[in-house]
Amino acid sequence: MESADDVTEDIREPLLRPADGGPLPEFRPGRHITRAEADAPGTTRAYSLTGAARSDALGAYRLAVRRIDGGVFSPVVHRGLTAGARRLVTVPSGLFAIPVDHDQPVVLLAAGVGITPFLGHLETPASTGGSVPEVVPHHGNRNRRTHPFADRLRKLDEAIARLTVIDHYSRPDAEDVIGVHYSAFGRVTAEHIDEELIRRRARFYIRGPQAMIDAVTAGLTASRRPEVRHLR
Repeated sequence: MESADDVTEDIREPLLRPADGGPLPEFRPGRHITRAEADAPGTTRAYSLTGAARSDALGAYRLAVRRIDGGVFSPVVHRGLTAGARRLVTVPSGLFAIPVDHDQPVVLLAAGVGITPFLGHLETPASTGGSVPEVVPHHGNRNRRTHPFADRLRKLDEAIARLTVIDHYSRPDAEDVIGVHYSAFGRVTAEHIDEELIRRRARFYIRGPQAMIDAVTAGLTASRRPEVRHLR
């Protein structure tokens, strides 16, 4: 591990480089790596990759780790993992992958740390380009204190002309101003989707708790919306 940044009080983002200093395999945005401890290779956890998926010489992976009290790995990452520590990791894998080259708009719906697999999708066109005509992430959080990657998403929003980030706060603090710090009050629902994106046959991807996935999927289905792809 080269470094680790605190994203929120309970989310940390380690930066991993291969021990031999060589290049790493590129991956499709949305995929994850699986890590294990050297003394317990059978105990594993999967973490979504948050950095650009491709480059001329991909040299590091970023991933987001939310602290789970009583967990196997996350407490170590948050309290005991320091620069220079070594861990076993796999190459990127997983069935959940989001295209950066496509002729249909992409709508991303996430709650909290569920935004992590979508970051790679957004970082990739920002660094190497892509042909998706429009990307609209809807990101739900309680407030600014619990909002992971807020500054990073804001910079991506400014850098990518075809990107429109819509932030939803369900419990905004008194200092959180709608129209300044967030876009909509409440949780992310199917009713927030722009009908024009439906008409253009947008592709939908959902990442969050099961209750959110069920509610949004039911709302889209009831409105005869296009196929929805989701990841718990």
